[in-house]
Amino acid sequence: CEGADKLAVYFNSDVPFLERYLTAKSREAEIHHYIASSSLENSDNDYSQVLSEITTATRYAIYSSKTLKDARPDLGLLSQLKELDPEILGSVFPDKIDIIYKGFCEVLLENCEKKEAFDLLNLLKVENEKLHNLMHETILRAAGQKRQKRLDLATLLNTNRELWHANVNLINSLEHLVKARALGEQSRRSKL
Repeated sequence: CEGADKLAVYFNSDVPFLERYLTAKSREAEIHHYIASSSLENSDNDYSQVLSEITTATRYAIYSSKTLKDARPDLGLLSQLKELDPEILGSVFPDKIDIIYKGFCEVLLENCEKKEAFDLLNLLKVENEKLHNLMHETILRAAGQKRQKRLDLATLLNTNRELWHANVNLINSLEHLVKARALGEQSRRSKL
């Protein structure tokens, strides 16, 4: 998707994950400060609706980031499954994650029509559910096969759920961002 190079540079940077997370939290505060001061200056109802959607989008994005931050230490446990099911964790999981995150990029970076963006987000919801269910089944199957070395089943299942939940929050964030864009565009057209 267009602009994906910018995101790739950001996500592949040498800046430590925690530092990027703290920067995102700082940007969230800046957004809230801007919206609060802007709301005081402008009482236009359309503008207020756009700001409300942006505020909600920002919160969901930060919830997603926090969930990933909290799950990050446990992601290494998924490598325990790779030896039992190399196809799922070697190619299927990375490919499905790639599809989901490229879809996020498309909605975020492309100026899609509202319906087109919501259609894509609905497809991403389905893909996220499929991935969660596939990983859940893989974890349970691996736990049944790996008797000689005990898997931390609860942590693996929780990590899978946290990854699912982070994606749900990111989808919710993008839905509110799409609504904000549509409201802003509608407001601009009505003032012409």
